[in-house]
Amino acid sequence: MLSLSELTKIFHSYNLSPKKILGQHFLIDKNIQKKIIASCQITDEDIVLEIGPGLGALTEEICKEAKFVYAVEKDSVLSALLKERLKSFKNLKIINSDILNFPLPIKDCSAKLKLIGNLPYYLSTAFLKYLIENRKYINSVYISLQKEFAQRIIAKPGKKDYGALTIFINVYANAEILFPIKKTCFYPPPKVDSCFMKFEMLTQPKVEEKERENFFEIVRFVFQKRRKTVLNSLLGKFPDKEKIKEILERLNIDSWRRPETLSMDDFLSLTKFFKIIAQK
Repeated sequence: MLSLSELTKIFHSYNLSPKKILGQHFLIDKNIQKKIIASCQITDEDIVLEIGPGLGALTEEICKEAKFVYAVEKDSVLSALLKERLKSFKNLKIINSDILNFPLPIKDCSAKLKLIGNLPYYLSTAFLKYLIENRKYINSVYISLQKEFAQRIIAKPGKKDYGALTIFINVYANAEILFPIKKTCFYPPPKVDSCFMKFEMLTQPKVEEKERENFFEIVRFVFQKRRKTVLNSLLGKFPDKEKIKEILERLNIDSWRRPETLSMDDFLSLTKFFKIIAQK
């Protein structure tokens, strides 16, 4: 684990500084570091994929607990430094790569992975897409995300943060915020606070594969016009107003409700009914 003084000492020794272009913010609060390690519940059976290890604030402790650790670091300089600093660990492989370009499954690794890390905020959406695309190789994910972004993921129907992102993630994973992380816990401090989150990947997504394309199409379409009523949002896609009213009535969905009040079950019901219409 690294404190600010230890981090700055390493920076000074190697004439380094955080790279803004890579969105680098280094975790320096040892209490938060310990909290992260404890919350990840790492066992000696776990194969861990650590994302953005930086200078190893968490890596050393993860290696002590896990069976094996693959640490993926985009910064080639930090990657080389980390290899030198942690060369005594035989259950660690440091890989200089962008996580979004890192192929899964890992060669010669048949076990599902536990992902742990801290990644730049600008990668959040792309990273979640990466998780979904590679979900069959992943068991659970423990990651720090921007607070506002995290709140969108766990939002409930009727809340302002609830939207297409919420539904998309919850089709494939159970997500929860474990604890907040103040911006002062990082160096340099980002402009916003963070949350440490857990994603438990579902073995069976909540929407059947044959329904997903239509389901997500309706979700995206409705939320593109979230200030309109459900009825008016759907009119742009299905121009038969009376038919839409009839369907909403059959589903016990008030035509004047706003899109953010619809639950996942509501969207599933809409998908099935409008699929019938499209086939006629």
